[in-house]
Amino acid sequence: MMNEARKRLIFALDVDSFETAQKWVERLHKQVGLFKIGKQLFTRCGPRVVEMVRESGGDVFLDLKYHDIPNTVAKAGIEACRLGVSMFNVHALGGAKMMQQTVAPRLAKIVTVSEASRAAIEKYFKISEKDVSVVYNGTDTEIFKPLPEVEKEADLLFVGRTEERKKGIGTMFEALSMLPDHVTLKIVDGRIPRDGLVPKLIARFGLQGRVSIIDRMLTVPELVEQYSTAKVAIVPSFFEGFGFPASEAMACGLSVIANAAGALPEVIGTNGRSGRLVPPRNARATADAMWDILRNPAETQRMGIAAR
Repeated sequence: MMNEARKRLIFALDVDSFETAQKWVERLHKQVGLFKIGKQLFTRCGPRVVEMVRESGGDVFLDLKYHDIPNTVAKAGIEACRLGVSMFNVHALGGAKMMQQTVAPRLAKIVTVSEASRAAIEKYFKISEKDVSVVYNGTDTEIFKPLPEVEKEADLLFVGRTEERKKGIGTMFEALSMLPDHVTLKIVDGRIPRDGLVPKLIARFGLQGRVSIIDRMLTVPELVEQYSTAKVAIVPSFFEGFGFPASEAMACGLSVIANAAGALPEVIGTNGRSGRLVPPRNARATADAMWDILRNPAETQRMGIAAR
């Protein structure tokens, strides 16, 4: 019981000298799980205070709140580990990339959801692809399924966060503007700001009356129903680590038009049976793919069945 309690205790060495810190460590190392060394003591004494705690049989929480460019913080993390600290922290304001780049090299095993993600991990975190396993996400086809009784309300459907620039909705709107006026688009995004990208792009491309919006958060059954209200799904993202909107749409019996980017070719396939891949940021190619599928209802249906 005492050993378990010891693991839960962290003693803050908030002192201003090596000698004072050493006295506390000698007194408490059998009762305390971790000794916290903060910026003041580390700046005053340097790595030798960490070494002192370790040599006394204690473990160290290095409380320096690393916050810098990702590569700098990652290398500082490596040096902290070399010192033998049991725990260190990074400041969340440094952003996700900084935190990921610091943590990733120290993970015992990395599992990701696509070959594209595996390649990105190697590129950005300098971790060999052979050390990263791929286990694809799954979409429950008992939940995401076609609903034949639901009436079609739109030609094209976009599901996702429209304010994320990597989702590529600018290209999607430009492509829609190149098609006949009767071609319509539905957007499902419960977080569209009044002054966000969607209203601005509708105005820019003169698409009033051709774009309908579901701007509330949906339950899963409601989302499945929305997939069934369209003929074709569009995923114009510049990068997706997997691409759930594509996978869910396919499970609901929709063909998909997507950028040939990230993991989308892995999800949709490259043989053209269940969807079309287009070059990123190419509105003309996207419009051509939209029109090519939509103008042939029999082909649209065949591709939807193949996608399922």
